[in-house]
Amino acid sequence: VAYLGVLCHPDLAYGLSGHLNGSFPEPLIIEGDSQNWDVLVVAHELGHNFGAPHTHAVAPPIDLCAFGECIVDPDTMTVEGTIMSYCHLCLGGLVNVNLFFHDRMLDEQIHPYLATNPCALSLENIQIVNQPLSQIVCTGDLVTLSVTATANVPLTFQWRMNGVDIPNATNPNFLIAPFGADDVGVYDVVVIGECSSLVSNLVFLLIDDCICESIVITGQPASQIICEGDDVIFTSSVNTNVPVTYQWRKNNVNIPGATGGVYQIAAVDVTDAGTYDVIVTGPCTTAQSSPAQLTVDTDPSCNPNGDVCEGCFTIGDGVFVSTTSDNAPNLDQTTCAIDATIPEWLCYTPSCTGDATASLCGSPATTAFRTTLAVFNSCGGVELACDTGSCGIHSVVTWDVEAGVTYYIRVSGLEGADGAYILDMTCSEVAPCPADLDGDGNVGINDFLDLLGQWGTDPGGPPDFDGDGDVGINDFLFLLGEWGPC
Repeated sequence: VAYLGVLCHPDLAYGLSGHLNGSFPEPLIIEGDSQNWDVLVVAHELGHNFGAPHTHAVAPPIDLCAFGECIVDPDTMTVEGTIMSYCHLCLGGLVNVNLFFHDRMLDEQIHPYLATNPCALSLENIQIVNQPLSQIVCTGDLVTLSVTATANVPLTFQWRMNGVDIPNATNPNFLIAPFGADDVGVYDVVVIGECSSLVSNLVFLLIDDCICESIVITGQPASQIICEGDDVIFTSSVNTNVPVTYQWRKNNVNIPGATGGVYQIAAVDVTDAGTYDVIVTGPCTTAQSSPAQLTVDTDPSCNPNGDVCEGCFTIGDGVFVSTTSDNAPNLDQTTCAIDATIPEWLCYTPSCTGDATASLCGSPATTAFRTTLAVFNSCGGVELACDTGSCGIHSVVTWDVEAGVTYYIRVSGLEGADGAYILDMTCSEVAPCPADLDGDGNVGINDFLDLLGQWGTDPGGPPDFDGDGDVGINDFLFLLGEWGPC
C-alpha cells in the first residue's frame, strides 16, 4: 500500500510492500517474468508516491485487467500490462506485466505531478556549469576553488577534502589562504538542492614550488679599480620568494668558501685582478650576475675607485656593501656636516620617477664610525639632500628623482673616521600629478567638481589627499595648490 502523490510529505512519502519472495532475476528481465514480483510490487507502491494511480483508474483506462478484461496482444500472445496495472491477475500471472511505466502514465500523471511539486526530484535540475579545476600551486599561495551550478531551487554547497566535509566551506568559492603542505589532497563539492544533490568532479591541489620560483638579481656587483693593498668588496642582492645560495667566481672558476651575498678580498694584489660574478641558486633555477671587472692599481699615488666623484661606484636598487678609504680626497663638503671627511662616491640612476631613499641605518653600530650622507646632481654640482645621524649613528636621505637621471651619493664619516657601511637603496614611484583626478594633464574645474562630489566620504585614496579618511578642507586646499597644468 502507499499514499498517492506524497513524494515530499514528511510523514507519508513511503510505500509498504509485503509477501515478498526475497529474490528476483539478475539481471532483471524487463518484459514479463514470473520471478519479478518483488521488483514489481515495490515499484508499483512507489509509483503511487510519484502521483501514479492504477491504470484502470485513469480516463480513459489504460487497461481493465483489474476487472478481468484481459486483452491478449496478438504478437506476443500475452497481456501487455505495466507497473501500475493489475494484469498479474490475468491468465499467465506476472508474465503479463512489463517492468516499466506506461507512456500515458508518465505523460498524464507522473510528469505533471512532478512539474507542480516544489520538491520534485526531476525538476530540481541541478547542473554544474563550471567544474572546479585541479591546480599546482606554491607554498603560501592564496588558492581558490570555484564551482558554478544552476537549478530550479535554491542551492547550498559543501566542499570536501579527501571525502571529508570541510567545516564552514559552504559557498560556491572556497579559499585556502595560505596554502600549505597539509592542504595537499583531493577535493570535490556537493551541490545540494531541496531533495537531491550533485557531486562535482574530483580535483587535485598539489604543491610544486619550482613553478613559482623567480630569482631576480636586483643588485649587480660593480666593476672596481682598487689600489694595491686596499680591501675590495663585491655585493649582490636578489629579489626572490625562495631560499637561495651564492657561489662567487673569478674568471668563471668557483672561489672556495665564497658562498654569501657579499664577497670581500683583504689587501688585494695584482693576482686578484680579474672578472668576478656570482651564481645564485634556488631549489629549481639559477641566476647569474653581470660580470664585474677588478683592476688593481699598483701606482703608490692612486685613488681607489669611488674615492673621487668621477670614479664613483655604479649602484642600483638593493643593498650595497663597501668601506670608505683613509686616503680619499675630501671634496664637495656637505652642508649638514662640514667635518665629514674621507668620502666614497656612488652613482645611482633610478628606474622610477618619484622618491629615492638611501639608508645607512643597517650599517654596523660602531661608535668610532659615524656616517653622513649627501646627494648631488653632478660632480661638483648642487647638493640635493644631506643628513647625519637620523637613525642613531647612521644616516638616511630621501629626495625627488627622475627615471634615467644619474645622482651622486657621498658616503663619509664624521671627524675623519672611515669604516664599513651597508647602503640600502630604494625608489618609490610617485604620481606626477595626484590632484589631476580626471587624468587630463591639468588640475582644473573638473577635478574640483570631482572632489566636491566626494566631500565628507572616505574614498580610500584621492581626493582624500591627506589620507585622514575624509575628503575635506585640507584636501580642497591641496587641490588649489596644485591648480593648473601638471
